[in-house]
Amino acid sequence: MILKTGHTNNYFWIETSSNYKTINEFLSGFSKFILHKNLAIVSFDSDSFIPTEGEKKRGWRYKNEIAYFDNINAKELEGPIFDIYDQWFLFDYPTEINEIPIFVNYLGFSIDGNTINNNPFAIHDLNCFWETIARVKPSCFLLCGDNFTYGSTSAIEINEIEKAWHPSL
Repeated sequence: MILKTGHTNNYFWIETSSNYKTINEFLSGFSKFILHKNLAIVSFDSDSFIPTEGEKKRGWRYKNEIAYFDNINAKELEGPIFDIYDQWFLFDYPTEINEIPIFVNYLGFSIDGNTINNNPFAIHDLNCFWETIARVKPSCFLLCGDNFTYGSTSAIEINEIEKAWHPSL
């Protein structure tokens, strides 16, 4: 398994192929990094996560094709997680965001600029991603498309994940 790590602007990140790691695997070991944060699900299996009436009663909201849950708890993380083509943004405070591209639907999308190979489409997508992150300012994000990516403002979190997933480091 190849793990890539990096630092872009105020964010530290770790990335690997989604063939090796998924959101469910991430949550089984590192849910502590997202518990009690405010979740915005931008993509759920390549589309919108539309909360059911029962989910709305538990606190889910839906606006601008984005599902929100404030102060995410372990019970909500037990719900349906498709694990692929999901895009989550997490915030330290309740936040609503406007329309946002679904980057996980872009073929081979990676936030590792070293993998772009001067592809103008990939360069555009990557620039758009970081512009979006700068605009919405999540404290962390999870992307699971062709690649699994976790990004955070905390280098300590990325180091902990890297050591757990690549113990020989």
